[in-house]
Amino acid sequence: MIGLSPSVIVVSSKSNYKNLKEFVEASKTGQGFHFATAGTGSTPHFVAEMLNTKYGAKLIPVPYKSGSEGATAVIGGQVEGTSEASIISLPHIKPGGKFRALATTWTQRISAYP
Repeated sequence: MIGLSPSVIVVSSKSNYKNLKEFVEASKTGQGFHFATAGTGSTPHFVAEMLNTKYGAKLIPVPYKSGSEGATAVIGGQVEGTSEASIISLPHIKPGGKFRALATTWTQRISAYP
């Protein structure tokens, strides 16, 4: 293996959700939450379905042409969240950034953002 880039489940920094549990529980009310993906079968789509299946979340995948467009939709408030590669999401998570990290898909915390 040359390298890996775990995904980070993110919401807008303006969001009220502070952790994945709050996000999942809130998604179960009403119509559910829209979750940006880079299309059917993409990693964010897989993450949304995994959260739906394992935790009973009510996430509705919204396909965008790319992860960048999905990230922009989260920042702009068009969707409630997404899952993006850590190399892309980490610069937006730093203090004053546009994302709030809720969880990683990796088995441990990401050293660049403990």
